[in-house]
Amino acid sequence: MIQRNLLLRLPEHDGPAAFVLRDSAGNLLMGGADELSRLAELARSVPVPTVRVLVPGTRVLLTRTTVPTRNPRALQRALPYALEDQLAGDVEALHCVPGPVEEDNTVPVAVVERALMDDWRERLAAAGLDARALVPETAVLPRDEEGGWLLWLEGDEAWLALGPGDGLALDRDNAAMLVRMRLDETPDGQHPARIVIVCHGPARESDSALDEPGVFGGVPVVRRESEEPLLEEISRHLPPRPPFNLLVGPYGRREQWSHLWRPWRVAVIIAVLWGAVHLIQLHTEIRYMGQQQAILDDRMRDIYQAAFPGSRAGGDPRRQMESALVSLTRGGSDEAGHDFQAALAHVAPVLVEVPGFRIESLRYRPGQMDLDLRLDSLRALDGLKQRLERGEQWSVEILSASAQDDFVESRIQVRRAGT
Repeated sequence: MIQRNLLLRLPEHDGPAAFVLRDSAGNLLMGGADELSRLAELARSVPVPTVRVLVPGTRVLLTRTTVPTRNPRALQRALPYALEDQLAGDVEALHCVPGPVEEDNTVPVAVVERALMDDWRERLAAAGLDARALVPETAVLPRDEEGGWLLWLEGDEAWLALGPGDGLALDRDNAAMLVRMRLDETPDGQHPARIVIVCHGPARESDSALDEPGVFGGVPVVRRESEEPLLEEISRHLPPRPPFNLLVGPYGRREQWSHLWRPWRVAVIIAVLWGAVHLIQLHTEIRYMGQQQAILDDRMRDIYQAAFPGSRAGGDPRRQMESALVSLTRGGSDEAGHDFQAALAHVAPVLVEVPGFRIESLRYRPGQMDLDLRLDSLRALDGLKQRLERGEQWSVEILSASAQDDFVESRIQVRRAGT
């Protein structure tokens, strides 16, 4: 799927920003300059999944240093102090971003003031732009294919590309002097093989200084014109992972999410713990209810086997009892079947509540149910009689009761009142 990528160059001060919109195949879709808020509307309307921003090279120092470690965390902590001799001002007020460590333990570094980082991010956020990368423009300048230096002239500005990920932003009127100073600071064995001067747009009077004899100390000079502005040239060759992305460390996305998460962390932890306690309580209640249900099922099986001697109690005792009652109803008159169901429905719940009982036998004939029981005590038998007679719909007669050493055998008869 072809996607669109927006690259814009943040101006030094408020005002229009140069921009280029390309698709993932490299085709130029749109370019020019506009206000940041309108570019944000463009990014939302296209839509643009990736917005990358070039920041002014005059505000970012690209340098190199030697470090004793390759550990990313240790490197990040050590960089400001390794660069202390090269920097003016308080290192704590600077944001240092390392590039990849080279074989000789030297590392390229981009250095920018934290106040500038805050200002750039606030300007982008105020306009509604969510940048995936802030890249120093001097780190992605077009380079000479033969390894020389490349001086780009455009408008009031000039840029000098020294090599991969390394460059300078210059004042165009003083470009000749500044390039000569850079040559003088460069060791003899590291001078470029040539200097390529590329001009976009009309020439300026100050450019004539670049043509003076000996200005570049005998280094060959090649000149050419470019129909494309610098930003379009950069966008054509900008790698997916630029040499430097300033949105790392305290300005990285992970750190920003961590900052947003921190005030809510305690509340979320409390909510998670409360949920865990609630789940534990719920699990305990479910287990307890399951145990109680198992006890009731066992009691119901006892009643079923007593009511239907020789039958096999298994599975769901409630369904077995219902099925047996239906069979009884179909086997006799509707009135007799209904009467038996009513008597059993009255007796069974009461028996389940009696501790330590056992039904020895159950006999039924219309209007009357005889039960042979074994109970713990005469007191339990008396309590059973009282509970069965509640409601005055049923009468209970104790036909016999015999106390043994640790139990009582009894026969009771349950009838509808008035029969």
